[in-house]
Amino acid sequence: MVAHPDDETIWCGGLILRRPDWQWTVLSLCRADDDDRRERFGRACRRLGARAIISDLDDGAPLAPLDGPRDIGRRILRHAGGRRWGLVLTHGANGEYGHQRHREVHDEVLRLAAGGELPHEDLWTFAYDCAAATGRCVPQADATVRIDLTEAQLAGKRRIIHDTYGFGEEAFECRACISPEAFRRHSPGPQGELP
Repeated sequence: MVAHPDDETIWCGGLILRRPDWQWTVLSLCRADDDDRRERFGRACRRLGARAIISDLDDGAPLAPLDGPRDIGRRILRHAGGRRWGLVLTHGANGEYGHQRHREVHDEVLRLAAGGELPHEDLWTFAYDCAAATGRCVPQADATVRIDLTEAQLAGKRRIIHDTYGFGEEAFECRACISPEAFRRHSPGPQGELP
């Protein structure tokens, strides 16, 4: 559950590529009304082997504060409610690089999960510290899950960002595609080997 088309690839695309046997669904809460981004998101999810769902959360500039339950929560429940999820992935508390919509989505996903409205077996949030100005991203030191990507997985997610989303090699979006991918685990989940 991410704020924008491309977040799924940047922050967890390697994990998705690593586990093609899982039934992935990606919910992007913003940009359904942007024909270009909506179409690129659909293509990216097909390349990832994931079902794409996109909603119309306001993402205009300047960003207006939102009411989490009304503006974000009802969209999440409309598209992802009514079922139990195996693994829920979403933004970190810091919004990776401080992005307001990322932080708001994080807060609302965790609120819904804690209240039992988003049943799940496991919940991970992205655990990166990034500088938007330089594109330098590193896993947070206290990340509880680190997934080292193969060269093919890292190259695969970078190709999606470059070829499907159209970002240049020096763009933040490409430089933010790193290995290892890092997460903070919020639920104990089933015991066993991590992906």
